[in-house]
Amino acid sequence: MIIFFHHNHFFLIRDFLILQKSHCLTENIFFLIHMIKTNHAFAKYPPVSDKDAGFGIYITTCGYSVIQPGSKYPPLDHPSSYIFTWEKGRILSDYQIIYITAGEGIFEGENYPLSHVSPGTIIFLFPGAWHRYKPLPEKGWTEYWIGFSGTLVHLWEKKEFLLKKQPILCPGIHEHLIDRFINVCNTVESEKPAFQQMASGELLAILGWLYAFPFQKQYDGSEPERIINMAKAMMHEKIYDRLSPASIARELNMSYSRFRKVFKEYTGMAPAHYFLHLKIQKARELAASTSMPFKEISDRLGFDNNFYFSRMFKHKTGMSPATYRKIMQEGKM
Repeated sequence: MIIFFHHNHFFLIRDFLILQKSHCLTENIFFLIHMIKTNHAFAKYPPVSDKDAGFGIYITTCGYSVIQPGSKYPPLDHPSSYIFTWEKGRILSDYQIIYITAGEGIFEGENYPLSHVSPGTIIFLFPGAWHRYKPLPEKGWTEYWIGFSGTLVHLWEKKEFLLKKQPILCPGIHEHLIDRFINVCNTVESEKPAFQQMASGELLAILGWLYAFPFQKQYDGSEPERIINMAKAMMHEKIYDRLSPASIARELNMSYSRFRKVFKEYTGMAPAHYFLHLKIQKARELAASTSMPFKEISDRLGFDNNFYFSRMFKHKTGMSPATYRKIMQEGKM
């Protein structure tokens, strides 16, 4: 049994208990135990091969640090390109996400005002964007970080999946986030074959969750969410009907324009496109598991004619209904 006594270990005890409570992998629990026992920061700047870069996303750095109250920040045991002073700030050549799990601090960025940083805050840094941040001297903080780059990441920024104007996110303390940051550190530290791709996979899960968080938070338990769930349930129940989005809106006592706007904001698809997706999914199921003629499938699912059905099926799956059936049924033999 491990007993913690020293006050300097306070910042990591909570993270340890979170992972222990969530039954995370043993290696991750021992990773935190090591942090607590040694009181030593971990930082890694892994090699990046041409093949790693060709993957489209790769890790440039990762680590954790427990900054005690009154300690100098940032620590000096980093490459010079990552060191900065509060007075001058810093500009990076890669992206970084920094997860603060304890303590408090401040952040200021290019076109972003000086802001308070509390436990559960994610700081998102962009290449070429000036910034500075630090823990409050009387508080200190615990930080996990991952630096990364790649052609895919630049594309996501261009497509506004990553927003430079929103460098601060406040998702709170989540055990799965702590676990994934630790997984990246463990994987990068091992430097086993294809470690860059393995670590980048964990990073993708983090980025995907961070992108979805504000949207899900906006609708969590709200009236629009209840309405959208009711609409989706109606579409599933009436998959064989010629159900129009306007009729769904009437059932829900909403104007069609309002219903379409809320539905698209929530799902990313217009109601008609979502219902078409469900119908094609059902058509795929029938094509693969039955010998039902395609005209009958088309009629049962309420398509206007078999030609339109075949065109939509190919548009959604990349192949004709006949080709899809042949491939799926031959695969079962």
